[in-house]
Amino acid sequence: MARNLTNNDIPNANAKFTDTVTHDAKNAIEYVRTAGLFNGTTATTFNPNGLITRAQMATVAARWIEKQCAEGHDAAFCTAVSPGISFKDVEPSHWAAIEISKVSGLGIMTGVSADTFKPNDYLTRAQAVKVLNQLFTRQPKTQGLTMKFSDIPSNYWAFFEIQVASIVHEYTLEQGVEKWQQ
Repeated sequence: MARNLTNNDIPNANAKFTDTVTHDAKNAIEYVRTAGLFNGTTATTFNPNGLITRAQMATVAARWIEKQCAEGHDAAFCTAVSPGISFKDVEPSHWAAIEISKVSGLGIMTGVSADTFKPNDYLTRAQAVKVLNQLFTRQPKTQGLTMKFSDIPSNYWAFFEIQVASIVHEYTLEQGVEKWQQ
């Protein structure tokens, strides 16, 4: 996210968290923290090598959407009016219930079934890529892509999402959607 926000020019920063002082991602972590997208696991720790749950990702996605729409971006999720979705495993009192409902209602994240979200399950890398592509309004390109990773078969559900996210490309935004330059 920090790379997307800074066009790959993440500024140097002083670490707020004791466990990120020497971490390779310190500057990116500090950037997304100061942007209000991520918080630490405590006031002094971030857990940079930890896993992220589906509820945590839903919260980050909701914060991203709020930030983008407040800045006047024309992404579809800024103009969409969609009722939230309720899941039987997300109680109204769950700390991320509002965010889960919002991002699922917008189609940014889906449940693992029609009525189950599994908020405490860890997000897979493929799921994270799909969410980030949605937030960055990337459209999976389904033609003309060379297989970049040998361990992802072309019939894998996130094949195109992963390929698009991993290929450096030029693009323009048209009505809030990324369009590849030829």
